[in-house]
Amino acid sequence: MAVLEFIYDRFLLSSKKKKYRSPGIKDCKVGNTPLIRLFHYTGKYDRLIYAKMECENPTRSAKDRVAEYILNKGLESGEINSNSTIIEASSGNTGLALARIASLKGLKCLITIKDKVSPTKIQDLEMMGAQVEICDSSAPRGNPENYITKAQNFAKSIKDGYYVNQNFNPDNSNAHYSTTGPELWEQTGGNITHLVAALSTGGTLCGTARFLKEQNPDIKIIAVDADGSVLNQYYKDGKSQNVTTSSYNMDGVGKKFVAGNVDFNLIDKVITVKDVESYKTCVELNEKESIYVGHSSGAVMLAISKLVGSTEPDACIVGIFADHGSKYKKSIFDESWLRDKKFI
Repeated sequence: MAVLEFIYDRFLLSSKKKKYRSPGIKDCKVGNTPLIRLFHYTGKYDRLIYAKMECENPTRSAKDRVAEYILNKGLESGEINSNSTIIEASSGNTGLALARIASLKGLKCLITIKDKVSPTKIQDLEMMGAQVEICDSSAPRGNPENYITKAQNFAKSIKDGYYVNQNFNPDNSNAHYSTTGPELWEQTGGNITHLVAALSTGGTLCGTARFLKEQNPDIKIIAVDADGSVLNQYYKDGKSQNVTTSSYNMDGVGKKFVAGNVDFNLIDKVITVKDVESYKTCVELNEKESIYVGHSSGAVMLAISKLVGSTEPDACIVGIFADHGSKYKKSIFDESWLRDKKFI
């Protein structure tokens, strides 16, 4: 199978040119991230298994693509101007990407975030110059303390406030349709048979899937959901009134509601994973593949391990590794946090 190999430097150093630059942020252009073969898992499962390393974007996540695409489009259309405040509800990655682009363009940025998000992500947001409003993660939608509701209210009350609204803004998906999908098609020489990615806002998975399905409708799209999220249940019965949720500790995987960018028509299978098992897979990825990635990447690799038994011997499986492990130094890579959450 003619899959292109890419050299990937696993020890890229962060720039020290600016004082606010944190270890989780690097200087490079958005997109064109490496595709690397996971040699341990390829050998273990006798299948070609690759990782799309979105952690090699400037703020170490796939959300750089979305932030750049949406803000550039807003500036071109005039919806965003020099007086605008960029406002978003985020689990951290989108917020940081928006804060970076806003800073480069001289714009103000305000991010609402749930209190269960990794402290490292909150610190990075503040270091990048964003105003951060920490919200009660138990507050339901519609409650003034809910992080999405609070972002919406800020957008109404702040003059020239621009609400990004990643959950329902179609440009979240369009960013990946325009970039991630074409990159994967080219990097695999059109031989990709399975795409595996975390499902949350829906932008990364469904935007990439839409492009790939247009090239080859036989490509299987595998969504990774968190145990406790609504998405897999909704995928099965499509009736939101029958969906129940429970608590879980994992950023960027799962949702308590179905976001507008989730297109179930593109998805061939949903695999549900537990947060603690995903954490263990992060540790295994570090030990076996020498890569340092975030919680959702562990969830994706765990889902791939559940998937491989049903794939053909010539399968080419690509997982999207959405962010970097440096974002989780005070959560899944911190023993006290793990004990507090009963992971160990």
